[in-house]
Amino acid sequence: MSTVTLGLLVLLATVFISIFGLTMVRRRVSLSLLEQHRDVAGFIISVLGVVYGVLLGFIVVTVWEQYEGARASISGETNQMADLMQISQGFPDPISERIRQNLLSYGELVINAEWPLMSDGESSIEAQLAMDHLWKTYREIEPEDAHENALITEGLSRMSQLSDYRRARLHASQSELPDVVWVVLILGAMITIFYTYLFGVQRIIAQGIITAALSFEIALVLFLVFVLD
Repeated sequence: MSTVTLGLLVLLATVFISIFGLTMVRRRVSLSLLEQHRDVAGFIISVLGVVYGVLLGFIVVTVWEQYEGARASISGETNQMADLMQISQGFPDPISERIRQNLLSYGELVINAEWPLMSDGESSIEAQLAMDHLWKTYREIEPEDAHENALITEGLSRMSQLSDYRRARLHASQSELPDVVWVVLILGAMITIFYTYLFGVQRIIAQGIITAALSFEIALVLFLVFVLD
């Protein structure tokens, strides 16, 4: 199921459930009773809205920073591979060809084998072995002059950064919001939406539009958090 399809289903289901809950409350509670507590309900929902809004905003910022951090790790890893490919051209064959082949093998394994595993917080043993082969290749090079010695020094520096970015990428794939945070977010959304049932608006259609709009907005932000996480 695509992300767009899943998002539409979640939004429609949330709006439907919120409207169904409003209908059930209006059937069981008289309008006159709801109107008597309108002021109190309005004050409470104002407080709840502020508290929940601040919490939701904080979570969105947190997951967005994690998302940007993961993108930075991927970009850094890609840049280091490109730099290593350029540095390899300074070595004579077969060393140059061996480094290029190891880099291509590592890149293909990351894309085709490791990337799908990262959705489950796992990594590829084959990709790690390809990384080890790269390290081994650089460690076994015996420089013949100062030029090759400088290339090895720079290459090892890039390899160190490449390994760091790889670990950061894998760590990002294993990081997610704790279950307790999701429980708080969902319960907070349910309580906030429930309080819209207590206003006692004369026309239930108008109240339904208000409830639907609020539930749609909350569900939209929660889905954004889910996708970024």
